[in-house]
Amino acid sequence: MASNKKGLKFVIAEEYCAGCQRCQLTCSFVNEGIFNPALANIEVLQTTDNGISYKVSRTEDCVECGNCVDACVFGCLAME
Repeated sequence: MASNKKGLKFVIAEEYCAGCQRCQLTCSFVNEGIFNPALANIEVLQTTDNGISYKVSRTEDCVECGNCVDACVFGCLAME
């Protein structure tokens, strides 16, 4: 697994998530060598509470390497 960039943690701003799953695809490819969101250490789940929105969370296996942050083009994920 990749190491944490400079010991920083990332924060999640779900209100910016578009559900594209780029973070999941990047995570699974970097850590598992395959594009498969089910193998990612970050989860993006669609909700319909107030229209369509997304719930974004890290799994216990996440080492906060920052690759998902680099892949996020919507500003949902950012390094702290």
